[in-house]
Amino acid sequence: MSKILLGMSGGIDSSVAAWILKRDAHEVVGVTLRFHDSPQRAAAIERARGCAQMLGIEHHVIDMRDEFARMVKDYTVREFEQGRFPNPCTVCTRELKMNALFEQAATFDCEQVATGHYARITQDEAGFQLLPYQLRKPLDVSKDQTFLLYTLTQDQLARLVFPLTDLHKGVVRRMAMQAGLMRIAPVNDGQGEPCFYDDGGFVAWLEGEGGLERDTGDIVYLGDNSIIDSYEGQYRFAPDQGLGRYTIAHEASEEDDMNSATIMEDEELFAVYKDVSAHRVYAATRAVAGTEMCLLRDVCWTSIEPPQGKRSCRVRIAYDRKPVPAHVICNDEGIVVAFSERVGGVRPGQPLVLYSDDLVLGGGIVTG
Repeated sequence: MSKILLGMSGGIDSSVAAWILKRDAHEVVGVTLRFHDSPQRAAAIERARGCAQMLGIEHHVIDMRDEFARMVKDYTVREFEQGRFPNPCTVCTRELKMNALFEQAATFDCEQVATGHYARITQDEAGFQLLPYQLRKPLDVSKDQTFLLYTLTQDQLARLVFPLTDLHKGVVRRMAMQAGLMRIAPVNDGQGEPCFYDDGGFVAWLEGEGGLERDTGDIVYLGDNSIIDSYEGQYRFAPDQGLGRYTIAHEASEEDDMNSATIMEDEELFAVYKDVSAHRVYAATRAVAGTEMCLLRDVCWTSIEPPQGKRSCRVRIAYDRKPVPAHVICNDEGIVVAFSERVGGVRPGQPLVLYSDDLVLGGGIVTG
């Protein structure tokens, strides 16, 4: 059996992953990465330590607070300051978490690395343009975490183990109960939300520890470039976010009263884009909000060779969004993503992940 380093978060998933690896007679070294100080994180570390002690496996806590502050927190603040919308969890996985686990694996002479993520790795040699190792959705697609893992390299995929790949969450809970882990690990793990802010919310963290000061500016209606309102804190406004109802002017059509060149209507308006340097948030009606096309930079091809020409796929816009149909075209600047219909929620700075059925093709960061 192998000597495997397991990333232990203190949650039920990584705890059950530890139990499975121990059951299968692997030598397990548990590692918990300490990213920040908070009562919640301290409790999670204690849960991971308690789980390791209960299972009789080696456990280490690795202090990465400085690296996390620099590579995740500071980066997140800079991006929001520039009007972009990074996903801190993806940034952490890409820049810090997985690299740290593989570095620790070398330190403790472990051949493989395991995590409690819901994902699957295959070695299908028959597929067109497939790389040797492929990242795919797990059996329980309702818990699919491949959105956070699209930046995994071939070297990492070759040595990664996902013990929960063929398990539904309900089965994981029953296994935790049978193993006595419910007394240590929580039933529900937080997924897809940054771990470093408390119940005050993410905006409160940006304005508090993050140090962002609320700028002020104008909300501008795109229809006639008129100023319809003012705002505080541009980072509070995301594309397609509802702004409320406003009375706006429209040109009169032939069916309207021609005694007036314009008519006034009460419309629901949405943020469309921001000009941070000009301190403006531009608004439009629902028909205009959203996008049909975007460009991705910092592209990672997870499971396939970079495609030539146009390729159809499905694009996942956010962790909790279902993939939508699109075509992608590679060029010198990155990937052009053309959606089959206008979609909302595509924000500069966020990751988009590309799929073909259950296969993760790759992904990148929305530019603009």
